[in-house]
Amino acid sequence: MKKDDTNKKHAYSEEAQKNARKSHWYSDIASSVTKCPFCDLKEKYIIAESGDVVLTMNLFPYIDGHLMVIPKKHIERLEDFSPQDWRDAHKMISLGMEVIRQGCDVKDVNVLYREGTKKSGSSLKHLHIHLLPITPEFMVYENFRFSYNFCDIEVAPVEMAKRLRSVAAEIPFAKKACR
Repeated sequence: MKKDDTNKKHAYSEEAQKNARKSHWYSDIASSVTKCPFCDLKEKYIIAESGDVVLTMNLFPYIDGHLMVIPKKHIERLEDFSPQDWRDAHKMISLGMEVIRQGCDVKDVNVLYREGTKKSGSSLKHLHIHLLPITPEFMVYENFRFSYNFCDIEVAPVEMAKRLRSVAAEIPFAKKACR
C-alpha cells in the first residue's frame, strides 16, 4: 500500500473520526482531499433519503449525533437547488431534527449552513447542511455570544448511524425515507 493510501485509510479510521476536530487531523484531511467526499457517500453512514437528498452522519462530527443533509449531485450553493431539491431537503432537515431529539435526548438542534470560502467556515465545495444536537457542553454562551466547543466523540460515526437509523425507522413520517 502506498503512503498516500495508508494516510487516507488512517484519516477515515474510527480513531481519526472520533478525534479529528479536537486535533490537527481534520485540517490535514480537509486540505488533502483530491475528490469530493460527498459525491461518494457510503451507504453505512446514510440515515435516510428523499429524492436526490440524503440525511447522513458527519464523518468528523463536532458532537455525537451530528448529522448532515447533502444533495447527491454536486452543487455548491443554495441557489443551485431545484424546487424539488428544496422539498426533499426540507423533509430531511425535519427528519434529522426529530432523529437527533429522540436519538440523542436533546431538546434543541441547530441548523448550520455556510457558503463561501474557508473564511466563512466552509471546508468543502459541496453544499451541506449541518444538524447539531445542542448540549450545554457543546454550545456555550459567554460574553454575550454563543460558540461551539468540539466535544469528545464517544460513538464512532458508523455506529451512531446504526443507532439513528433505527430511531428514524420508528418516526411515522419517515418510514418511506429510511433505508
